[in-house]
Amino acid sequence: MKLLYMLVGTLLLMSAFGIASYVFSHKQLVSMQNKIDSSWVQIEKLQSQKKIKDNDTKSINQKLNVASTQYNRLVDNFNASIKRFPGSYIAENNDMHPRIYFEIKDEK
Repeated sequence: MKLLYMLVGTLLLMSAFGIASYVFSHKQLVSMQNKIDSSWVQIEKLQSQKKIKDNDTKSINQKLNVASTQYNRLVDNFNASIKRFPGSYIAENNDMHPRIYFEIKDEK
């Protein structure tokens, strides 16, 4: 009987850890998505500033390079996270899809 209680207790503990891991992973993925979205907004702002002739294009290009590097790192981490468990399970059940990388196109 004591062995049965130990087994049930172990199973309950493992379930609690599994649920906690799922919740933590879900929060991480949502946070990553939010960071990607805000980083994308920053890139769009910089691109629109670049089109205004009065702005310092060199400075904006440098900021755009930094912002795009940050964005691409976030995308890389997010895409890797949703390819492995438990992220793959969470992504599948929460309509999360891999994000595309940002490439700066040379304007001539």
